[in-house]
Amino acid sequence: MDLADSLSGELEEARTRIASLEVAESTARASLLEMGQRLATAKARAAALDAQVQTLATERDQAREEATGAREQAAMARGKVEALEAQLSALMARVGGGDSAVS
Repeated sequence: MDLADSLSGELEEARTRIASLEVAESTARASLLEMGQRLATAKARAAALDAQVQTLATERDQAREEATGAREQAAMARGKVEALEAQLSALMARVGGGDSAVS
């Protein structure tokens, strides 16, 4: 009976070890599943942030184009104002010169 008792003890130890390994495997699978879910969440968040970055970059580029256009329009307006001021000065000089010639 010693051999039978010994084998029974070894069998019980093996069963206990198998049960322990099954628990460890279940824990590892649950952990892996949780990490997979966290990874999926992180990927979704990264994709959303990337979309926001792209949107902001597009808006920045549009704002730069608008600012460049506004600067160009302001420069053209300054040029027109300067031309009108020159015309006004010339006209005032003529009007002033015409008055003194008539007097």
